[in-house]
Amino acid sequence: MVITQNYIKTINNQNNKLMKIILAFFAFAVSMHTQAQSSMSDSVLNITLVQAGQYLTGMGKPKDETKAVSLYLQCAKAGSPKAMNALGIIYREGTGVKSDLKKATEWFTKAGELGYAKSWYNLGLIYKDAKISAERDYTKAFNYFSKAELLNDDQSKYAKAYMLYKGLGCTQNYALAAELFEDGAKLNRGNSMYFLGLCLRNGYGVPVDIEKAKYWLNKASAKGYYAAEQE
Repeated sequence: MVITQNYIKTINNQNNKLMKIILAFFAFAVSMHTQAQSSMSDSVLNITLVQAGQYLTGMGKPKDETKAVSLYLQCAKAGSPKAMNALGIIYREGTGVKSDLKKATEWFTKAGELGYAKSWYNLGLIYKDAKISAERDYTKAFNYFSKAELLNDDQSKYAKAYMLYKGLGCTQNYALAAELFEDGAKLNRGNSMYFLGLCLRNGYGVPVDIEKAKYWLNKASAKGYYAAEQE
């Protein structure tokens, strides 16, 4: 009787161990399958991003905004900050989806946290250009432009400089604004050339230099910056 009970106990222990091994293997297989579904190789990701852009614009593919959103979502779930930024723009503009600034903000933030500078810039625009005054927040806009500028985003150099020039969401600082406008001008940005010309003409943050002012205003005008032509 004792032998029988011990034998049964041994069998039960072996069965329990076997069941644990089976369950562990099953969990591993499910994990690998899920990971395979949610990830893409770099080449597949890049191709999918191109296709998403084609469907969104109708260039190279029949225009299909719904299809574009679906493809961008696939890429975003695979970890693409470029796709996340695109979704932010899509939800901000209401392209193929209902406009939703909360979702736009969430996607821009996710991309920005992955080091995608243009997402911080786009997030800044939401707060700077909000149509409803209660939703406008120049301080947040300035902070997001600053984040993007630290990541060397060209347009954000201008955006941050403009806020400093006007004193929007920050303490007005002509000297720093002029420095950033000069950085942007050297990167061939017409808007930065224009404001650098104004700074040099009026002595905002820099010594007055009419010749340099004319140079940068003419450069801005040549790039089609209309306000420079008037100046």
